[in-house]
Amino acid sequence: MPDRKGNQIKVIRPCCLLGRRPKRRPGRQKLPFWAIFAAVALLPAASGAESAESSAAVALTPHSAHYGVALKSARSGSSIQSAHGDMIVSWEGDCAGWTMTYRLVFDVGYTGGRVVRISVDAATWEARNGGRYNFTSRTSFDDREAERVEGHAVRTPELNEAHFTSPTRKTIALPSDTIFPTRHTEMILEAARAGRRIVPATLFDGFAPDGAQFVNAVIGPEIPAEPGSAKAFADLARHPMWRVRLAFFDGDAQRTEPASEVGMDLYANGVTARLDLDFGDFAIRSALQKLELIPRPVCRD
Repeated sequence: MPDRKGNQIKVIRPCCLLGRRPKRRPGRQKLPFWAIFAAVALLPAASGAESAESSAAVALTPHSAHYGVALKSARSGSSIQSAHGDMIVSWEGDCAGWTMTYRLVFDVGYTGGRVVRISVDAATWEARNGGRYNFTSRTSFDDREAERVEGHAVRTPELNEAHFTSPTRKTIALPSDTIFPTRHTEMILEAARAGRRIVPATLFDGFAPDGAQFVNAVIGPEIPAEPGSAKAFADLARHPMWRVRLAFFDGDAQRTEPASEVGMDLYANGVTARLDLDFGDFAIRSALQKLELIPRPVCRD
């Protein structure tokens, strides 16, 4: 599809927006935008109570976070000169489940002065009992919608399926051990607190084109809370932090090379201070600039 100046832009499915690296073809610039959705879906959701499947209570903090986006690196020989913008992520919970809304807007500058504005909007809802997950996303280039993804997934002892209504109607069977993003975040924090360094999982976030993916989380050593290290965010100063690397594998865990990787600094209360997203030819870094904590719901189970 062309941008406002008539330049052709390769349209990639929104599921490719979260950092998953596509196979490069010589002479063609590709922006893997479906990978961003996957990484953001894995940011901690707003949890006010222990999940039905959780082995240890994880008190995640509902919050709204504003991130500044900047170019982290660009592959030698690529035409990418700059990238900058903003990302806003909001996690809220009620007694039925957790809601995430996400908006990313950033400009990519190319050699010769061409600039492309990329806008990504997503929203998800996950039931507290892990039995249902709704998702929707929209990607635009220079304010022109490129693609929309919508659907829902269900997990029961008898049925594990994802139902897509856009861009095409289809139903995909999910592996029996599939989990959704909130539960995956809880698993990572439970493992980090217990000193475990590797967390394998089969994850469905709604934004990968082929359904569930195998995700391997590698957790670094605990970084103790240091009051002086979070002067701008006093609410984070009392929480330890872990550096987490997520490797996404298409299809199964037998592949030796991940399809994409995402890095983040994750606090024990579920706030992410940094998120690195790799687009193949370039990578961006999202750094926390503003944080608003939201009261947890009071639920009587």
